[in-house]
Amino acid sequence: MNIGEYIFAQISSFLSQRIFDGIVARYKGDHRIRHFSCWNQMMSMMYGQLSNRESFSDLVLTINAHSQKAYHLGFGKGVSKANLAKANENNHDPHIPCSRDLNSLFSPQFRQRELSDIVTYLNNGVSVIRFISNVYDESGGLIGPNIIYTDGLWIWPSYYSFYLKKHPQIEVPEEFILWVGSNGQKMVDLSQSEKNYVEYVIAKMSGINMLSRVGVSPDLKKIIEQRGDDIFCF
Repeated sequence: MNIGEYIFAQISSFLSQRIFDGIVARYKGDHRIRHFSCWNQMMSMMYGQLSNRESFSDLVLTINAHSQKAYHLGFGKGVSKANLAKANENNHDPHIPCSRDLNSLFSPQFRQRELSDIVTYLNNGVSVIRFISNVYDESGGLIGPNIIYTDGLWIWPSYYSFYLKKHPQIEVPEEFILWVGSNGQKMVDLSQSEKNYVEYVIAKMSGINMLSRVGVSPDLKKIIEQRGDDIFCF
């Protein structure tokens, strides 16, 4: 019989729930939430990442198999596929720079120019962040895995190319069109330091200071000194 603390509980103990709850309260993250709180959501998703779960169904089955331990592991009592999907919806977050409502991406001007090249370029980006969730369209149809792509200069979500093909009138930044026109035939290939730089910028956009938490390699430090936070997102 186990009389010690679970390994996952030991790992999560490095996170301050008091600070986390303070941030949630500031942005009213648990407003009208009865059972499945933001803390429960984060613990569930963190467990999914660490245990390499491949889907919400896989994650829920694993957690429910240990339902008697759920409370002590921080999952709460409301873990279900529906709750996880609802909590992880791709809603606009006004507190995070570069997060925009999808409707704001539409332009009344129809833009067809070089659409195929742009979509191909978007689909060939380098994956820097992969979430344990899928992305669905407005009718509930599966788009694909929830991934953040980059080419080292731009970052974009995996669903962007899907909606661009479905709605060619979506506004595409002119700078990106020119960039694809001159670089579209090149294979995107980033070094590990360049990938780390993109992760650093994304984390900073989300209010996370990676530099104070992890060591910085000389290569990454050099890129930061050269470029600062100079990256584009849409």
